Amino acid sequence: SSQWIKSFSPKHGFESTTLSDIDVLQPYMAPDFNVTLANHFSKYRYTRPFYYGRFHNMVYAYLFSKTKNGVIRFSQSPDGAGPENPAWDFHYIVPGYKVGKEYSFKVRLMYKEWISQEDIELEYRKWTDQ
Repeated sequence: SSQWIKSFSPKHGFESTTLSDIDVLQPYMAPDFNVTLANHFSKYRYTRPFYYGRFHNMVYAYLFSKTKNGVIRFSQSPDGAGPENPAWDFHYIVPGYKVGKEYSFKVRLMYKEWISQEDIELEYRKWTDQ
């Protein structure tokens, strides 16, 4: 059964990226790849493609449609946007991509006053009809 995940990285690049429950990709990353936000994974897996971060009384949420050709990974950092400025990012990874072929996904970005987790879920269901 699904439940809400509360995930917080105590420092930049530590357990910072959450994969979906169907993400089995292991893309090559160079040994000296220094973008720790992208290659340090949380112990959690998400089942529905949306997530949010809160700052004071506001919420910043990403709502994604299900992708046809790839996976979405969520990343967060307590100071990725500068000291005391959290960052909420995502990665779109397309395995076996073909040069010249178009790939896309739909995303809705929301920034509004925080109401509740149920409100975020309702916004997602209204947007995707799921």
